[in-house]
Amino acid sequence: MIPFVIIIVFSMAYASLIFIDKELSVYYFIPYNYLFDLVFFTTSESLATVSTVIRVVVLLAFFVQLNQERFFNVSKPGFGVFLAVFFILLISSVFSSQNLKSLLETIKFFLIIFSFFSFFIFYSYNLLNIILLKRMVFFLALITIGNILLSNIFSFGWGGYSDNVGFYTGGIISNMWYIPALILLATIAVLNFHQRGTTLLLSIAAILILMILIVALRRSAYIILVISALSALLFLKLNLKVIRIGAVFLVLVGLASLVFLPILERQIVARNKTFDKGVEEESRVKETSVLWTERLEDSSTFKFLLGEKPFNSTGNYGKGSFGDRPLHVDMNIIFFSAGFVGLVLYSMFYISIFIRYVNLSYKIPAKYKDLFVYKYLFFAAFFSLVALSFSGGLNAITFRMFGFFLLAIALGQMNYINATRKTYSRKIIKPYPYEAIMSEPLTDDNEDTYDSFITIKK
Repeated sequence: MIPFVIIIVFSMAYASLIFIDKELSVYYFIPYNYLFDLVFFTTSESLATVSTVIRVVVLLAFFVQLNQERFFNVSKPGFGVFLAVFFILLISSVFSSQNLKSLLETIKFFLIIFSFFSFFIFYSYNLLNIILLKRMVFFLALITIGNILLSNIFSFGWGGYSDNVGFYTGGIISNMWYIPALILLATIAVLNFHQRGTTLLLSIAAILILMILIVALRRSAYIILVISALSALLFLKLNLKVIRIGAVFLVLVGLASLVFLPILERQIVARNKTFDKGVEEESRVKETSVLWTERLEDSSTFKFLLGEKPFNSTGNYGKGSFGDRPLHVDMNIIFFSAGFVGLVLYSMFYISIFIRYVNLSYKIPAKYKDLFVYKYLFFAAFFSLVALSFSGGLNAITFRMFGFFLLAIALGQMNYINATRKTYSRKIIKPYPYEAIMSEPLTDDNEDTYDSFITIKK
């Protein structure tokens, strides 16, 4: 009962913030959902549905309040194909054998993807507040570290890959591990912005997060780290200051490893059975092969094209040979739920986003400060989301929304720069304002500075 009361208090406080300070509610959106997930982990099953409904109501209120005036003023990449996938899932949910479960999961899917469009519109009209972003990332890091400390002090939550490993992670289980990895992805961006303030505490927190991720041995989280590192090498400038910071970082990691190394060794021993598997024995590979073979050989063309039983795959694929294991791979879930048509449309959603990025990159000169940071952020977030579509976590609300939040910052700010090219260079030499809304109507003098991606109502 106590966790449920905490959820109500969190939700009421955040709901009030939505209507009091819209900008602050944007930067505390991910922390609210992160805390919700960690507390929800301990919520009784009887109150789980009620808690989910409360969350959905809060999220809907947030999205309505965020862009109620501008939603139709901005061209949104992939919005049409997203709606098409949603309607396929929605209609199929009505005829599903467990239509309530399918409907709830379809609504979650809608909210997750819709978050990208909401944040994209917001950042297409507003300059990024780097100070608030830094505070948000630091707060997320503190939540992660605090969760690990409490779970190990009181020995609760996930306890490693076997008994007596000595590493408990509380509510951070399964695809929740993507969130600490995204925190590091965002930290790299924050540390490279020109106006970021003091970053010492954030850097220390990032080191601890990295050590926690290394000890956790979550391969999917490692994918995010690798993509982030490669994106940083591709876009971020390497200078003497960065080299010095990197050297200090490695020294601190080495010192921290003295504490984490024994736990890591026990984790590796415990997970040898997973690492020793061949590719053909990996469950995600098996489910992909079985599902596609089953659907291609099925006599029902309708099922192949439009799917069935949205998000209700447990026992409904592979003739039940996978037991109570649901589909894990995002692309398989979409194919199972919305068919081949839905899978193609879902892929087009990501393709449309990337095409928008290419168009904006071509239009914006490279002279603008922080543009290289936005390019890093886009590449790291975009390819992390795409790569993990082959791993899992399609309807993991906080992880997906966090990824789309970072993606929307990058693409939205590039949209903003492109639409205000004549004035943006003057604005960036001053402190970033808490809100800088483009409200200037189109005139003959400034018409060429506005791209067709954004239209401002007179």
